[in-house]
Amino acid sequence: MSLFEGVQELGLSVIEGITSAAAKITSAFSSPQMIRVTRFIVNIGPALRPLVAHLQAPGPALAVLKTLVADVIPAVARLLLESVPKAESAEELGRKVERAAESDIEPEDFNSTEEYMRHIRENIPDEAPDFFEALDEKERLKYAAVGSGVYARSLEEKYGVTLDPAFWNAVNQSEMRSVFSMDLLIQSLRERGVTNGALLDDFFAGRLKDDPYEYECVQNSLKDAVIRQLGDIGADVLRKYIDACIETYRRNMSERGETK
Repeated sequence: MSLFEGVQELGLSVIEGITSAAAKITSAFSSPQMIRVTRFIVNIGPALRPLVAHLQAPGPALAVLKTLVADVIPAVARLLLESVPKAESAEELGRKVERAAESDIEPEDFNSTEEYMRHIRENIPDEAPDFFEALDEKERLKYAAVGSGVYARSLEEKYGVTLDPAFWNAVNQSEMRSVFSMDLLIQSLRERGVTNGALLDDFFAGRLKDDPYEYECVQNSLKDAVIRQLGDIGADVLRKYIDACIETYRRNMSERGETK
C-alpha cells in the first residue's frame, strides 16, 4: 500500500470509527424506529466513501462528515419539522437520545419519532454549557450522527420517502438547496413514486441511464418541484435549473475523483 493509499484509508477509518460509536448508542434500543436510525448511521460511511477516498490528508474527512451530520441534515430538519427548535444542534439531540436509552425511553412508546423527540427535549435536562466544549471533535460528531439519524427518520415518517445518507449526499453535492424547496422536492419524489431518496444520487451521478423509467420519475420530480416553487417558467429554463444541479454535483464529485 502506498503512503497516499494509507492516508485515504486512515480518513475512511476515522469516519467509520465515529459512526460505529454512534451506532452503539442507537443499537441499545429495540424499537423498529431506532433500528432504522442505526441503519442510517452505518450507511453514512459508505455514502461518504467516494468523497473521502481521494482526500490527500485524513483531517478533511472530519469536515466531510461534519457537513453532512452537523450542517446539512439539521438545517433541513429545522425547516421541515415543526418540533425542532431553531437553536438545537444535532449533537444536543444525539446526547439526549443516549440518555433516553439509559432511561429505557423507547421511540415505539410514542405515535411518531417527532413526538419522541419532543418528549426527550422536555423531559431530559440540557447538558451543562461546557459539556460539549469539553468533547473532542470526534465525540461531538458521534452525537451529531445520532441526532441527524433521528432527524432523517422523522422526515421519512412525515413524507413517506426513505432518506438514506446517499440522498443527503446528493442534496449537498448538487447544492440544490439554493434552488429547490426541500419540502416541495421530497413531496414531488413521493408523488412520482420515488420512495427511495438514494435514486436522486443515482440520477445526478448518471447511474440511471440504463433505467429509463426511474430516470424519468426522478427527472419529473425535479421538474414538478421547480414548477410548484416558481410557476410555469418554460421548458428551457426548467431544464437549466436541473442541469445546473447535475453539473454542480458532478463538478464537486470529480474534484475528489469520483464522477468523470
